[in-house]
Amino acid sequence: MNAAFGFWNSDASRLIFDPALFLYGRVSIALEVDPKSARIFAFAAVREERSLVHKGSALDPALDRLEAFCNGAVHLVGALLHKSHEGFIS
Repeated sequence: MNAAFGFWNSDASRLIFDPALFLYGRVSIALEVDPKSARIFAFAAVREERSLVHKGSALDPALDRLEAFCNGAVHLVGALLHKSHEGFIS
């Protein structure tokens, strides 16, 4: 069994891909960044059944919450969105 990659042996002859195993311990993050200032103005993160969304001011405490949300994750995956995608995180 190689749960780190989302595969498990159904028997000795084949591997089965299980999305739940693949996603376990991973955090998906989307950052919205203003290209003129290169500053984050919004983000969202998903980890298993939980999510975290930030829009607006007070970025430092929000980043602290994001760090705590990601603590212990196996992998972080994500996307960087620029201002033309504004509103993507809702």
